[in-house]
Amino acid sequence: MSTASTEEKLARHRAFWSLESVDRPLLGVSAPVAANTPVAAEPLIYEFAKEGDTLSLDQCLLADPFPRYLEAQEAYGRAVPLDSDLFRPVEPLMSGLQMETAVGMSLTVAGGTIWPVSVLSEDEPLEKLRIVVHDDWVDVCARGLDRLAEQCNGRYPIMAPLMGAPAHMVTSLLGTSRAFMEMYDHPNELLSMIESLTDACCQVAPILQRHVPAFEGGFVISSGNGIYAPGAAVILSEDSTALMSSSAFRRFFLPADKRSQQDVPLRHGAPAFSIETQPC
Repeated sequence: MSTASTEEKLARHRAFWSLESVDRPLLGVSAPVAANTPVAAEPLIYEFAKEGDTLSLDQCLLADPFPRYLEAQEAYGRAVPLDSDLFRPVEPLMSGLQMETAVGMSLTVAGGTIWPVSVLSEDEPLEKLRIVVHDDWVDVCARGLDRLAEQCNGRYPIMAPLMGAPAHMVTSLLGTSRAFMEMYDHPNELLSMIESLTDACCQVAPILQRHVPAFEGGFVISSGNGIYAPGAAVILSEDSTALMSSSAFRRFFLPADKRSQQDVPLRHGAPAFSIETQPC
């Protein structure tokens, strides 16, 4: 069983952010049994919906991830008799899909999880897409966070919102193949779309962040890695950047990342490729 106290963990994480000299890096151990015990809310959807359904606001409000989070904590403790420097936060409802629903994409149940459905058909031009924030879905996400905050009552950290960055949103809205082709066929229209998506991120991210209570004065910014951040944080997922060249990322998405970090305190998921050694 883990014997490291919360205070000991926090000291190591704060040293990391302060760039202090330490005797070792942050270490953690993952356990298959924990991964197989649902922590996120998505598997709970099958209690209210069936395969292929399009989810409604009410269905998403019914899912409660907290009881299964407690089960996962107990299972993890039995499976990993080692100390871990990492925190294991409870993951909010629709984690990673808040931006998709916020800009009007519907959600469908398939293969054990929730998937976004594009609002633009293959033969429709980019100009037809209007990026508008849908307050009703933002409210669902905020209410889900409020419920988790009441349940956790300061005893457990709630993961800072994991949201789609513009790079992620473009592939969700257009599909991966079309998103990359538009870089060549209609680059100016794509840049305009990215600008609108960045506006939406900067509008929605701080709203949801305000509904996540601080844990020991900071926030846990990942469910998988469990890194503690000493200040306000929102994680923006941009996994799709792993598929593009560094020059494409610099042209289309790096300006959006920089602007969002200037407008609101965000932490971006690092692109899964090297942008060489040149300064951004």
